[in-house]
Amino acid sequence: MSVPTHRAASQQRALTRPAAEPLGRRDRLLISLDRVDRRRFWLFVVIGVIVVVSARSVTQSRAVVAGLGPRRSVAIATRDLVPGRTIGPDDVRWEQWPVAIATHFPTVDALTEAVVRAPVSTGAPITSEQIFGSNDPFTADERAVTVPVPLAPPPLDTGDIVEIIGLRPGPSVGDRQLIDTQALGRGRVVAVGDSGITLAVDVDRAVAIVETAAVGSIELVVTPFGS
Repeated sequence: MSVPTHRAASQQRALTRPAAEPLGRRDRLLISLDRVDRRRFWLFVVIGVIVVVSARSVTQSRAVVAGLGPRRSVAIATRDLVPGRTIGPDDVRWEQWPVAIATHFPTVDALTEAVVRAPVSTGAPITSEQIFGSNDPFTADERAVTVPVPLAPPPLDTGDIVEIIGLRPGPSVGDRQLIDTQALGRGRVVAVGDSGITLAVDVDRAVAIVETAAVGSIELVVTPFGS
């Protein structure tokens, strides 16, 4: 049995979706603004999360630093410092380091008018082993020489007076190598390091001590009561 033609046409119109009316300029503008506002909202959310995380990181870092205990001033070289230079106020800047790691560094007073003993690079901390303290100034007739630490060095401290003995290879007698021993005068201990001992010596003895240290060895004898 066939359905009447007018009834089929009516059902087809009911199932057909009406065509959307084109949006006006005002409607399109409102939709665009709504999208922009949503993007801006999520952007603010992301920025807020970053700020919170950063604040927590800063707080945790400060807590770690505070947990290291009290701090003290450490001198940082503002330029390359070469041996023999007298350190001035423009040569250093001061930073606060935890006392737990700021060991073997000179104080402000000890660094005043101190003389550089070992090279210091820009940005590096200045250690006590790299300077001659102002408490032990050199005279016009003195020079600083550094000799290797002897195999069995005597107990030494800054200010000790020592006799300097040079040992050079001497002539050979058969299979035996003789040693030429030479007294090189006295010196004053300026600094004691792990690999070398720095002495203040008379200017006319400095060259002989350096030459002997290069070809032989140097032994130090502590004089009684610094006499």
